[in-house]
Amino acid sequence: MAKQKTENELLTSNDAEIVIKQIFDSLDKINEDNIEESFRILFKRMIVKNRLDLTFIIGNENVTNLNLLDLKKILVGSHQIKVRAQHYTVKFGIFINK
Repeated sequence: MAKQKTENELLTSNDAEIVIKQIFDSLDKINEDNIEESFRILFKRMIVKNRLDLTFIIGNENVTNLNLLDLKKILVGSHQIKVRAQHYTVKFGIFINK
């Protein structure tokens, strides 16, 4: 049973080449007007520390073994938003999950 389950998981899991092609295709679509679909392919998950600190996850969707409050971000940036009369600075970054 375990062997059949493992074989089934291998057959149904995404091939690495297909995933890489999807990522490159989504990167090509970012310059277009509607990037919502390609955005979701590239950034599988988002971790919200608080409303002003966001971390986007690239790579493996499984985040169960990670310390979600202390992820080392790359490509850190910020964005100014206005909610009613208040101005806020949202900090964001990207984490690559292997």
